[in-house]
Amino acid sequence: EDWFVTKSTSTGSGWRQIDSTTLTAASTGIAFSSIPATYRSLMVRGYMKTDTGGDNISIRFNGDATAGNYMYMRGNMTGDGLWFALASTGGTEIFTVSAEGDAVNSPSTSAASAYLLEIEGYADTLVWTSIRSRGFVGRNLTTSDMQMQDGIGYWKSVEPVTSIDIYPATTTINLAPSITLTLYAI
Repeated sequence: EDWFVTKSTSTGSGWRQIDSTTLTAASTGIAFSSIPATYRSLMVRGYMKTDTGGDNISIRFNGDATAGNYMYMRGNMTGDGLWFALASTGGTEIFTVSAEGDAVNSPSTSAASAYLLEIEGYADTLVWTSIRSRGFVGRNLTTSDMQMQDGIGYWKSVEPVTSIDIYPATTTINLAPSITLTLYAI
């Protein structure tokens, strides 16, 4: 899973693991906090799964739920080659990718969606924080339901990111137990 990470010493270069969370029970989300402003970029990697039906996975920075502070655009390409987009120009969160659900859309109870979130300019006080998200959703194991998702967005703030909240967009859906998300920095 972590083949891309350059294992480094405190004086070396490469991605460094700052935090990792594995859920032992269903949860409304995962929060990374006390993020140091000493790096250039952040990355969150793992596999997403919800405890019921599939859902969009949202993020917020520093607990900011101010309307109009987030913008995103996400493209979805199906296994049939069809392309469709999802976008918001003034929301209270960013939809990153979709996640498999334990009951409704999963081909099996072990299915999970690959999740990658890259965060640039998170410690910069002169530019907005930008994100790129990527994921793969393999619903029902049919070609038309396989989706590759790629998203971009930004948080309209020059405040350094000190916390990241990652959670299902639907408040009645939780993240499933046993998923792990890891936060890296470079």
